[in-house]
Amino acid sequence: MSEEELDRELANWMAGAAPPDVPPILHEPAHELASRRPTVHARSGSRALPGMALASIAIVATVFAVRGVVDTVPGTASNPPTASGASDGLGGSPAPSATPARAPQSNWTSVTWSLTDPKPFTGPGNQFIQSVVSLEHGFVAAGYETGTTPTAIVWTGAPGEPWIRVGDPSGTFTDSVIDRLVAVPDGLIAIGRPGSPDAPGVRLWRSPDGQAWTRLPLDETLFGDWYDPRLQIASGPGGLIASAWDRDTGATRIWHSVDGSAWTADPVASSIFDGASVWIVGTPAGYVATGSRTLGPASDKGLGPDGVGVAFRSRDGQSWSPATVDGAHGLGRVLVARDGLLAPGSNHGPTNAIVLPDYWQSTDGAHWERVEDRGTAGARFGTQITADGDRIYALSPFGSEWSTDGTTWHPLEEFVIDLEPRGRPWWAMNGVAAGPGGIVANGQTTIGASGDADDQTDGLIWMAVPGRTPTGAAPMPTPEPAHDQPCQSPFKNPDGTCG
Repeated sequence: MSEEELDRELANWMAGAAPPDVPPILHEPAHELASRRPTVHARSGSRALPGMALASIAIVATVFAVRGVVDTVPGTASNPPTASGASDGLGGSPAPSATPARAPQSNWTSVTWSLTDPKPFTGPGNQFIQSVVSLEHGFVAAGYETGTTPTAIVWTGAPGEPWIRVGDPSGTFTDSVIDRLVAVPDGLIAIGRPGSPDAPGVRLWRSPDGQAWTRLPLDETLFGDWYDPRLQIASGPGGLIASAWDRDTGATRIWHSVDGSAWTADPVASSIFDGASVWIVGTPAGYVATGSRTLGPASDKGLGPDGVGVAFRSRDGQSWSPATVDGAHGLGRVLVARDGLLAPGSNHGPTNAIVLPDYWQSTDGAHWERVEDRGTAGARFGTQITADGDRIYALSPFGSEWSTDGTTWHPLEEFVIDLEPRGRPWWAMNGVAAGPGGIVANGQTTIGASGDADDQTDGLIWMAVPGRTPTGAAPMPTPEPAHDQPCQSPFKNPDGTCG
């Protein structure tokens, strides 16, 4: 496919036209909902970004090392998928051969948060929630629990329904840990590893619905040791793409698969990235890859080598075209929305300073422009972001927002059923996921329910359902400043609060 054809297809997708080979019934045009949109926060003449700040602990730029500049962004959720097969913010189709369709559009502008019953996330040993993804009518979470033998766990839940721990009668999760969930055509793939620290390899499981799981046959040495590659899987028009970074060089390796059961290495695609460490994300029109390429030892001023931000795009996942990136030293995983793409990144080299996050936006994946104006909440640390393929959500205790393009932001009004700190997600939030049914935040307790010495951590799930439900739910309270002394400049928010 020529560069001109790729430009045309991406432009058509952003305009709402169905991608090639997508049955009309699978595609939902991107009509503007202007009459439903609240007042925007964008400032005239510049791009506005909400408080997509990262927890300060992760912004110390010693993590800037080429592989870490955007891999260690804790405030960036793993772009949850939808039941139609969306992965990392892309829409999906019900058949492996079909091109992903656009995610369903949302029109809600408020949510009500509540802490779900914690019982399903407790038990002997420690329970950890590692990943949450969205399905059409609910969510699937996965992680593991400690014990004599670590055991992977899967939970399912939906708005208005209790969360349940999925049974494992065959023992397929025994001596295993699940790190990530990925939505793919016809279901989900779980990416994990052995529970025993000296066991080799990556493990994959597949499920049609989050309930029944089968471990896929896999050469344990295919992707390398579990602690090395941080294996990622993206779903798009060309099938599934697995990517991993070489431990020594940071170069991205690529594999292709139809359904996840068999993988073929693609050294040609890997060579196109020319040693860069990239994240790959599927979109309804193809794939985008964003990351960084090291500038080598000569750029090391004592805190690690510097890097340069890179981006690529592809229609089929095999032929890649380089994109232009304005001024980034590194880019992270892309968030896909209805009218645009957004990538976290850095406009500086390694530093010991705690710095504010930066973001780059693109409408077609071919040109990435830095978002200069962060908007009213841009200086706040700790904001979590996620996307569902239609919208991007920036969630903060000081005010949350949503956007369909990554540049124009609208307020997300929030209510809460329980005003106690534990009733609010900010109490112990680790990650977020969004879908048509609302938003889920996952976190951890600091002591297990049993109080036993070996039970120090249980999982927690908060759900935000669209609207003010029940009608008596209270407005989300704004936290008090975290410091008794005057706030230092790097921590001061535009509204005067500290955090």
